[in-house]
Amino acid sequence: MSTSSTSPRSGIPTPTGTRTRASDGGRPTSSEHAGEMAGRRPVTRMWLLGGVMLVAVAVAVVWRQERAHLASGAASAAAVRLSVPVGVGPRTFPLADGSRVTLAPGSTLESRGAYGDTVRRLHLVGEAMFTVIEGETPFVVRAAGVEVADVGAAFVVRAMPATSATPARALVSVTRGEVQVSAAPWRGTIREGHAMLVDSGGGHEVLDDVEARGSLAWTSGALLFTDEVAASVIERLARWTGLEIKVDPALAANRVTLAVERASPEETMQLMAEALHARALPSGGHWVIRPR
Repeated sequence: MSTSSTSPRSGIPTPTGTRTRASDGGRPTSSEHAGEMAGRRPVTRMWLLGGVMLVAVAVAVVWRQERAHLASGAASAAAVRLSVPVGVGPRTFPLADGSRVTLAPGSTLESRGAYGDTVRRLHLVGEAMFTVIEGETPFVVRAAGVEVADVGAAFVVRAMPATSATPARALVSVTRGEVQVSAAPWRGTIREGHAMLVDSGGGHEVLDDVEARGSLAWTSGALLFTDEVAASVIERLARWTGLEIKVDPALAANRVTLAVERASPEETMQLMAEALHARALPSGGHWVIRPR
């Protein structure tokens, strides 16, 4: 049970042991106030320390995110070197910017430097189908001395080596969007559904609808040739079948119209011989196509 006393002036009972001053109406003394303030200072220090720690953590997180961003940027700018051996089916590869490329047998694609969101330049030997993610940086493919550029389209490019009858050329066929094609001093545009043959000197030929569709047939497993030089057909068949093929010089410049689908390498040789009105014979590990 607590005891109480009466304040001399007010007559208000106060608990025993509580000090009061007549002049301040019962407020704590200065020494007691100082004690309370001293008790609050550690709390203030704790808040300040906690704030400093939060700032430090935030800085560390931002620094780590920046490092991760730089690392991913470095990875996306790595060089590209892709190839598919002869005699196998086409293969599809993802590129660092999200685009995709399907390479035909015996084809090679390389960047010859960094490739990523800010640099998108590739060199093709053989043939490939490109599905390009739209970006601010043009996507450029160089093949047979011809450049094909776009910012977000789908197209096929076939590099065709020079023959005794034709210069090196690139066959370009567009399935979505449009592309810009250049071979100094000529520049042109190929739109969706159209195809063109362009040589490194600027010579160009627009293909008809049948030829345009035929240029895409390999993406569905068939090879179609329409009035094409025999030497160029042989080069392509060698990549697809994996065979070494030699053609008699008397036949190399002849024109060929041919369709190959679900045929074995040996059957393909016989089809080619029939298209040339010639004979195809195995000889010492390779095939020879000779006049009848």
